[in-house]
Amino acid sequence: MTREPPPLVEARGITKRYGPTVALRDAGIAVRTGASHGLVGRNGAGKSTLVAILTGLERPDAGTVAYDGEPAPAPADRAAWDRRVACVHQRSMVIGELTVAENLFLGRRPVTSRGLPVSWRRLRREARALLDTWGVPVPENALARVLSVEDAKMVEIARALSRGTRFIILDEPTAQLDGRAAARLFGHMRRLQDAGVRACVISPVGSACGVRGHLPAVAGGACDRKAPERPRGGATWALRQRGERACQASHARPGI
Repeated sequence: MTREPPPLVEARGITKRYGPTVALRDAGIAVRTGASHGLVGRNGAGKSTLVAILTGLERPDAGTVAYDGEPAPAPADRAAWDRRVACVHQRSMVIGELTVAENLFLGRRPVTSRGLPVSWRRLRREARALLDTWGVPVPENALARVLSVEDAKMVEIARALSRGTRFIILDEPTAQLDGRAAARLFGHMRRLQDAGVRACVISPVGSACGVRGHLPAVAGGACDRKAPERPRGGATWALRQRGERACQASHARPGI
């Protein structure tokens, strides 16, 4: 009998407090290879806190986080975190006055063969190759401030993938997009999934239906009770505030 591989990422029994405020109580999520997932919840349910813990920006007061069955890296080891997970935030994190190529290699620009600080020709060449690899149709020499919101998100995704991660958290990715742009973005994510990239889409409850249309299935989860032990396929995990009724599980058509 073939043993099932461990989840790509799994959080169990996560509790996080800020003074008297309990942001998360016994929360959990598991993202398995072969499918993408969603995380929904009302404002204040703890979505941002859970994302901060999954990306190593916050430490839980209780509970564990594992990647591929191994304990998460130490908080200070940012390079190790970058190889495991990246978050594309609702607010763009590209720098408008830099080119696309400069944004892609921010903080790690290639040096010349003579050891000079930056090889601009190599930077542009590697940026073009990276954009082509991940299907991002933007000029590497363009200033980031001229990019559409959709293209800026795709540049951020390519930057994350260039660091080795194959797990992307998308924080309300369609909040500033119209219907056509949102469809193109999710189409791009489906192509990335075919290439082995996995995504977790964050969404408020009010727009959950829009996200579900791009997810294989929906399963229950909670902020104050344990998530299902063995979710199958893609799933939407619902973080709920204490006392709020859990979301009903339902199925959705295939997508990212």
